[in-house]
Amino acid sequence: MLDQVASEVIILAFSSETSFVVDPAVLDSIRGRSRLWVSTLWSSICGGRTDHRSMQGPDSGWGWHLDKGFNMIQTDRPRELVAYLDERDALDPVTLVVEAEDCLHGGEGFAYHDVDAVNRGGDYRPGEGVDIKATGEPGGFGLAWIRYPEWVRYAVTFPREGYYRITAEVASPYKPAGRFHLEFEGAGDTEVVEVPKTGSHSRYTSFEVASSFYFERGTYVMTFAVDEAPRNNFNVDRFVFESE
Repeated sequence: MLDQVASEVIILAFSSETSFVVDPAVLDSIRGRSRLWVSTLWSSICGGRTDHRSMQGPDSGWGWHLDKGFNMIQTDRPRELVAYLDERDALDPVTLVVEAEDCLHGGEGFAYHDVDAVNRGGDYRPGEGVDIKATGEPGGFGLAWIRYPEWVRYAVTFPREGYYRITAEVASPYKPAGRFHLEFEGAGDTEVVEVPKTGSHSRYTSFEVASSFYFERGTYVMTFAVDEAPRNNFNVDRFVFESE
C-alpha cells in the first residue's frame, strides 16, 4: 500500500482524476514522509490535467495538482509554470515561524554569544552554551536565562519580497522584563522593543516587534540581540513573520 512506502520522492501516475491514487486520505498518508511528483506531459499519467490544459487555464491543470498537495511537477513548460507559481504565491499570505531554539550551528562567537559557557536549561542542544529550556508545550523549547549583551543568530528564508509584520512569543513574570532588537544582514535593524510582562516564565504571549519590515526574496541572517535594560529576565519561544 502507498501508506507503507518510504522514500524521499514518490512518483504518482493516474489516468483519471477520480483514481484512488489521488484520494485525499491516500495523499495525506504519504505527504508527511515523501515529496509528491507528478508528470503533466501526458494525459494518461496525470488524470488529464496536462501542460496543454494548463496553458488554457493553469488553475485547472497545474493548480489542480498543487491543491492536491503535489510539490514536484515535471513539465515541458517550465517558464510558464514558474510564472504561474510566482503569481499564485503572490495571492497567498506567507507565514514564517522561526523557533528560538533553532539557531545557527557554529558555537560561541558565530551562532551565539552567551555570558557563560553552560547551557543552563540543557533540554535541547546540551553541548552548546546558548541557554535553552522546555516551554511546557509538547516538544517545545525556547531561549531562557537571557542576559545583556547576549545575541543569537538564525537563518530566515523569505519566499517572496515584500513587507512583513514581525512578532515574538515571550514570557516573563517581571515588569520591566527586558529589551531586544532584531538585526537582518543586508536589510537593517528593528527598533528596540520592551518585552511585556506575561505573569510567569511559562506563560507565553505574542507581541509586535515591527509592524512592517521589508525583505527581498532570499535568505537572511537574523540576529536576536539583547539590549541593556534595568532588568533582562524573559524567555523567547519563537519569532513569526507574516506578509502584508
